[in-house]
Amino acid sequence: MKTYIFKLQKGGTGATSIGLTVAVELAKAGHKTLFIDADPQGNATTWLNFNAIKYELSDILQGNAKPSDAILSTSQENLFVIPTAGIDGELSKVKDVVTNDEPFIMADICDGLQSDYEYCLIDLSPSYGNFERSCYLASDEILPVLLLDDFSIDGLKIFSNHLQETKKKWRIGNDKMQFHNIVLNKMNKTKSVSKLVLKNFESKYTQENLFVIPQDPNFEKAQLLRAFIQDVDGTKAETLQEIKRLAGTL
Repeated sequence: MKTYIFKLQKGGTGATSIGLTVAVELAKAGHKTLFIDADPQGNATTWLNFNAIKYELSDILQGNAKPSDAILSTSQENLFVIPTAGIDGELSKVKDVVTNDEPFIMADICDGLQSDYEYCLIDLSPSYGNFERSCYLASDEILPVLLLDDFSIDGLKIFSNHLQETKKKWRIGNDKMQFHNIVLNKMNKTKSVSKLVLKNFESKYTQENLFVIPQDPNFEKAQLLRAFIQDVDGTKAETLQEIKRLAGTL
């Protein structure tokens, strides 16, 4: 099982939308995929509109449930979720306490699911504490999701340096916490700033490593409809093409 995190230490970039949509694409391609909602706000869980949640990620962390107890199936074949309840959820209260004592607990959880799934995608909050670090330590690759603004390149450099420092401190090998691909989200071709920033990225990275997702109102529409963007009429062809291309690299 390969484990991926779509995130940057900045909110509002659309990392949850991109991560869950890529998970759907992997499942549609026939890959058994697990999506872990590790954001205390539980936005992905809300989007998926489960009728009832008996156990959530916080229960697994506290030893009150096994991962298999908490895993829920979705309307998409091959896609499964470990949820986090945004309202009255416990994750925000326990996440840093548990992972302070057990920094590799998320890696242990993922290792226990290795034989059951081909892919695991983890959604995180933009903060960085003990728990977020535990998730990073469990990952094979981290894919930053950025907006095309003046600070995106500096933000990416800071993020990259932070990951390297974490790998060095915790003696993580080159086969874990890799950093190859970059997602540039909400591209607006009418904005000169977006085009200039994109050109700057293209001068530093190859096209194979850059995935440019256009500004697409169907992401918000899909969330309101509690549907996947692949199933919402009017989704931009470029959006679906880039999501499919990104999923194909994982």
